[in-house]
This record gives sequence, structure tokens and C-alpha cells, in this order.
Amino acid sequence: MFLPTPQNAPFIAQKLREKGTAHGLRRSNYYGIQSVTLLHLHYGKDLDLGLISQGAFYAMHEIFLFCAFSEVQLLNTVEQELLERKGDTFDDNHTFNPYHLIYSQELLDKIMGRCRNTINMIKTRHGIVWPKASDAKLSEKADLSALSLERDYEDILEHCCILFKRCESNVNIIINRAMIMESNKATGEAKEVSKLTRLALCAIL
Repeated sequence: MFLPTPQNAPFIAQKLREKGTAHGLRRSNYYGIQSVTLLHLHYGKDLDLGLISQGAFYAMHEIFLFCAFSEVQLLNTVEQELLERKGDTFDDNHTFNPYHLIYSQELLDKIMGRCRNTINMIKTRHGIVWPKASDAKLSEKADLSALSLERDYEDILEHCCILFKRCESNVNIIINRAMIMESNKATGEAKEVSKLTRLALCAIL
């Protein structure tokens, strides 16, 4: 989490910008903090200050959002690793080697657990004894913000499930390839034994 975490402004491609990325970001009032160590510097600049003072869950919106970007970056890294090592299933000695896939599965399982917990927390936020906005409009805005976070984490969870299934599929492919290789090896050994048997019979006769 302390590594750089790229964040993009919503609908960034649809907004006109002046020359210079930094100036463009200032004009759009978007502070895409790239590290959790810098998160506090501009925290809340994109939030409703009046709602922050009333809604405790809404006040944590940017923390949830940063964590979502961090999870996306991790999933992108895992996906790239799977693509790069797609054919790297056996070592130099042609030995069955699924360890990187098993590690990826364990990592994805942890991410799925975190996402499910976060989604559950967002859905049950009204049951938490935290300060909430009393104004109807502010309360609606807080709910829309929470719904946006919920959709983000559901998308992350879906992506994670897809990668997990891909790992399972790759493991099955490796197992099948290993079985085929062992079968071919056994067939070759059987042929060699058959040749030796024939030679032995010829020698006896």
C-alpha cells in the first residue's frame, strides 16, 4: 500500500484540459494522491465538507477509494504475471511446477475476502452507531457515495473471481499436461522393455 498507487479522475477522457497535466488536475479539483503516505495532505478536498462533519462513513470515502485503487493495481499485477507466465508451467527438468499459480490463488482468495468484507460493511453501514447526516439531501448524497463505493468493490470482486478461475483453469491444464507427459514416458519405457524382452528371447533361442 505504501508503493505508488495510480488514481484517475472520473470521466477524465471526457474533460477538456489546458496544456500541462498538473494544471489540468488543479482545474478539475481532483487530487489523485499516489501514495497513502500523502493521503492526508489533500484529504477531503473532493468531498462535501458539510457532509463530512455529519456523516462519519462518508468522511472515510477517500480512504475506501484509495484502497480500491490499490486493490485494482494489485489485481493488474497478478493478471500480468499470469499472462507472462502462461506457458511457464514446467521447469528445466520438465517437472510439474504450479507454485506461482498456487501463490496467485492464495493471494486472490485474500483479496476476495477483503472485498466481501468491505461490501458487507458498506451495505450494513446504517446499522453502525456512527454519526449520520440529519438533512435529507445530505443523507441522499452520502448514500449515493456509498453506493458508488459498493459498485467499485463489486467490480473488483468480479475481476478477482475471474482471475481465480483462470488460475484454476491453468492448474488443470498443467495437471493434464503432466499426466500426458507421464503417460508418454511410461509408454516409451514399456517399448524399451519390450525391445529388451525380444533381445533376451533371441539370445535364449
